[in-house]
Amino acid sequence: HKEGECGAHHSPASPRADATMQSSALAFLVVITCHSSAASTKATVHYLGVGSNVDQSVMERRIGSKPLSAEPACAPDHRLAFTAIGTWPEPAFASVEPSPYAGQECHGVLYTLSLSQMARLCVSEMVPAGYSLLPVRCETYAGERVGAFALNANGPGRALEAIAGPIRPSRRYLELIREGARKSGLAPSWLDRLAKLQPAPGT
Repeated sequence: HKEGECGAHHSPASPRADATMQSSALAFLVVITCHSSAASTKATVHYLGVGSNVDQSVMERRIGSKPLSAEPACAPDHRLAFTAIGTWPEPAFASVEPSPYAGQECHGVLYTLSLSQMARLCVSEMVPAGYSLLPVRCETYAGERVGAFALNANGPGRALEAIAGPIRPSRRYLELIREGARKSGLAPSWLDRLAKLQPAPGT
């Protein structure tokens, strides 16, 4: 799977469709908060993991159990950014951001989770304070198109990025992402892109 091929036939969503999907994300958060009980264990949701969550062992620790399934995928018309602002020596963390550029894509691991697993993930990732749930249209490396949720950072990160340019994460965090991406079988072109990312000075 080559970067740039993913979602080649997808059309950008309209502003109204984006607003509807955002409302759906909010509704979904309410559902998983209220109904993450034994009665809802048969319901599932797809989540596109990026950042350290491309490492399936990290995901297992976050959600307390093994994901129902996991496979490489990408989200067309989205990009990987480090707009979740942290504190030194971890200045920034990964976020999936909509891209204004045609053909840009964000690779990650597409997980199938139970609602209770998704609820635990949201708690671990500080949703909705630190992140919002972003609906994305994914394409697996096998060519299947799947609707999923990704984590989109809240806070000043996007504004800082617009002023000062791309925000750099720590060297440690970048190595976690690179190693997880290798272990999960993400595309060689994506691994090359990760290898070119520069860490924040002094980390």
